[in-house]
Amino acid sequence: MPQHQLVSDAAPEWVAQLANDHGLGLVPWSRLVCQALQLAAEASQAKIAALVVADRQVEHLLVWPQLNFLTVKAKNRLAAGLAQGFFYNREEMRLSLQGHPWIGRQSSISWCAGRAVPAVPGCELGSIVVLGSGTPMAPPLVQERLRAATSLLAAALTGRPASGEQQGSALMSRREFDLQLSRETRRSERSNQPLGILLATLTSKSRKHAASDAEVQEIGEAVARLLRRGGDFAARYGSRSIAILLPDSDKNTTAGTASMLDAVIAPLIAAINAERPAPLGFKLVTTSVRGYGSLAAAGEPEGPETRPPPRPAAANDAPRAH
Repeated sequence: MPQHQLVSDAAPEWVAQLANDHGLGLVPWSRLVCQALQLAAEASQAKIAALVVADRQVEHLLVWPQLNFLTVKAKNRLAAGLAQGFFYNREEMRLSLQGHPWIGRQSSISWCAGRAVPAVPGCELGSIVVLGSGTPMAPPLVQERLRAATSLLAAALTGRPASGEQQGSALMSRREFDLQLSRETRRSERSNQPLGILLATLTSKSRKHAASDAEVQEIGEAVARLLRRGGDFAARYGSRSIAILLPDSDKNTTAGTASMLDAVIAPLIAAINAERPAPLGFKLVTTSVRGYGSLAAAGEPEGPETRPPPRPAAANDAPRAH
């Protein structure tokens, strides 16, 4: 994932003000926003993405991948339908966004979608809008991808849960993970629904300077805050790993979550590395309920605290006699 940065003397005042409001410098703020825009565009198969910030009678835009800034004034504003999200095809764009200066410049665009970044009291976060050409994926799927991107951006910018959204605020223990994995495995087999699993490991080329317990805990807490769906679950898994359980998440959805986590955690890893003698890496491995036995081999040495639990029996398996 490219680490986008914006040069401070090229940024307009509204960008610098937002970075200050979030308690970040311009470079880390810009990196997080541009990563979120890239993720939103790629996940929804769009060509262009923009952060849109409403300011009285105008709208400010930071546009990806061009990384340019616009301030536009239009009667039909993009921000008008962003509270719950919107999806417009070509004809709906013409009716709803007629005369919008930015939209009017995009001659090859055939659809448009947007969603507000979840609000935190006292902190303006803006909205993400994507533009695409050709046949789009189903609108509900586009909205789900945008919801994930905006939720991750909100958590990364604020470090706090967004209002009105359920979210784990603490990293669970390995024992809790084993119990939850057993429950979700049985439920998955009964309902024939997918169950995604990720293993995040902090790696180091130097054994002497391996990740400390405090560093693993800090990254794990960040991962837990970034899981936005009810039922998603993160836990410490051994000395330097975090296991992530994603119920009802198929292979593609799990891979998308991994991509977003990887991008949003990257600045935190960079900040930790700035104070370390040897850098840490962040490795994410995607597996499934049928492959969770390979978690230890994926990045965590197997031992008493890291060996996966026995695979639970299917619901229709006959109980064994004792």
